[in-house]
Amino acid sequence: MNAKVDLIEGTKGGGSENGAGEAIGGSFRVVTSRSEVMRVVDCRLLWLEARTTAEIREALEVACVQESAGRGAPFDADAIPGFAVRGELLETARAHGFATEPPKAERLIRAMSRTVLGSDLSKAHALREGAAGTAKQVMRGKDTAWRTDVDYEFHLHYWRKETGEIEFAVLVTHNNFSIPK
Repeated sequence: MNAKVDLIEGTKGGGSENGAGEAIGGSFRVVTSRSEVMRVVDCRLLWLEARTTAEIREALEVACVQESAGRGAPFDADAIPGFAVRGELLETARAHGFATEPPKAERLIRAMSRTVLGSDLSKAHALREGAAGTAKQVMRGKDTAWRTDVDYEFHLHYWRKETGEIEFAVLVTHNNFSIPK
């Protein structure tokens, strides 16, 4: 497809000064849906630039669409299961370099998107009140606490609410079993 673009920058008539427009060469991808846009955006860059939990949520929505597409599963961006991101997660991700170092960010994003989508849950297990495997699972009312591996040293703690929604709570080191209620 060929296109002419009129540059509006600082001209009186709204077009270029000679009225002819300027040709732009190269290839462009045309996308027609929110899901298609989300498939081509780099979720790591969104994550690394994020400053708020809303921006983290946006990056994670993109990651969920890409994770599904990578598995060959058709996925509608509007059908992402419910999840929330607490401020403590953003704070601990920053403290441990998961908000500034791309390889770490990628591992955390992958763990979170797979948790939201319910895929590869072999790395997730109940967060227990004590060290014994028979200890009771940590509860908050009817919500259950979970822990999933991000890598060997770091783990993501989250709540699975009674409604099924995921609430990402905090990023912790290997021997930390706490979760904010």
